[in-house]
Formats: sequence, C-alpha cells, structure tokens
Amino acid sequence: MHEIPPTEAIRRTVGIHFNLLSRQSRRDYAGFAVGKRRKLEIVPFIAREMAARILQQVVLEDDGKAVEPITVAKRIETVLLAFPEAEAFHIASDNTYEAEAARNGWEETMRQAACRVERCYKAVIDLNRVQSA
Repeated sequence: MHEIPPTEAIRRTVGIHFNLLSRQSRRDYAGFAVGKRRKLEIVPFIAREMAARILQQVVLEDDGKAVEPITVAKRIETVLLAFPEAEAFHIASDNTYEAEAARNGWEETMRQAACRVERCYKAVIDLNRVQSA
C-alpha cells in the first residue's frame, strides 16, 4: 500500500462521506426543492460525521495531543457553510450536467476543508487504521 499525503486523504474522506449521505441530507444541505431554502442546521451533523471518518484514517495532533473530533468538525463546518448556495443546489441535482458543472467548485471546497484541517494540526496517516477502517 502506498502512502498518500494527509491532505489528500482528508479531501477524499470528506468527498466520499458527502456522497454517502442520504439523498435527503444532501438535498437539505443544498436547498434542493422548489421554493426551499438550505437547511443549514444539518451542517454540524454532516461535519461531525466527516470528522469521525477522517480521524479513522488520519491522526491529527496539536502539541502532541490527539485532536478531538468536534474541533475538526468545526473547521469542516466553516467550509461547508461558506459553499455558495447556487452551487450547493446543483451538487444535489439529479441532472448530471448541472451536477458536473458544480463539481469543480465542490472539489475546491473539499480541498479547502482538507487544507484547513491539516494546516492547523500535525497530520500523519496511520496505515494500520486505514487498513482496518
């Protein structure tokens, strides 16, 4: 197994987790329905789930102590809340053309989330965790 940079592991984990969310959760985040607004109260839940998945694969430390999942979740939450409403709407679309058009912005958001987490903490991939996860 080859080692990938922690930022890439975090980015992949965040992206995969979003895609694994229920259709309704993605639609709530995106505000995907005629006349509906984004339900941003779902963002902390999504961020906590993403943080838990990240910490299954990547060890994050702050001054030699393990970083708590809630701390990582807050950083992810900030990035998810900043994602533009119009693009979020398209991410949840059933229309492949619309979803693909928004994918570049989403990829950039996932990269920002990964960088925000890794920039603040020492990140190391624990291959034993990756294999068992």
